[in-house]
Amino acid sequence: MRLSKLPTEFKWKYAIGEVALIVVGITIALAANSWYEGRKALQDERVLLQKMQQTLIEDLEELSGRSMRLQQIEQDITALLNHMEEDKPYSDDFGGYFRSFSQFSGVRCRFRPLCTTMHN
Repeated sequence: MRLSKLPTEFKWKYAIGEVALIVVGITIALAANSWYEGRKALQDERVLLQKMQQTLIEDLEELSGRSMRLQQIEQDITALLNHMEEDKPYSDDFGGYFRSFSQFSGVRCRFRPLCTTMHN
């Protein structure tokens, strides 16, 4: 191609149109990406909330079981104390009271030899 045949006039309208088209394309791509990221974050939040809900339900069920167990231990301790306060002689029920709460990790028997003897 000869240099003499190069266009001498620059088409400003065409160049501005091309730049505007590129800007519009990039803006649309950024908006679509932002929309997609927002949907993805919302979906992740829903999954997290569902997992949290399931965990809380499981924790509540476990705590309910522990609550019933603690009530039983409280009753056994009260019965054991009543038995002792009334100065009653040892009976087989006495050992059952120790067995009930000495196996529970939340209650410590300060007289370990007595507890192990009573619940065996």
